[in-house]
Amino acid sequence: MTIPELKNRILTGEDSFTQFKTKSIRARELAKEFVAFSNAEGGVILFGVSDEGIILGLARDEVEEIGQLVGNVANENVKPPIYPLSETISIEDKIVIVVSIREEFRCIISRD
Repeated sequence: MTIPELKNRILTGEDSFTQFKTKSIRARELAKEFVAFSNAEGGVILFGVSDEGIILGLARDEVEEIGQLVGNVANENVKPPIYPLSETISIEDKIVIVVSIREEFRCIISRD
């Protein structure tokens, strides 16, 4: 995602295709987001952005934590597993993680 595309997503706010998260969230909550996007037309989760569209950014340790969380949730909490694309972008001297979920039908949250 380019910087102008990211800025536009943030400017237009949350909708059926875009969700903002200020920091890491629980695995089950992230799995719900993944499944919702996968079973619809796909979508993007922006970590480091408030619900109001303010770019808060992430600390380096949060970037690592979110990266691990995304991979683990996609493989362990969503069945069948999905393959989100994760991108770390520097914008306004702050770090934002963009997680793109493709449309993949019939995903569910694992009961494990």
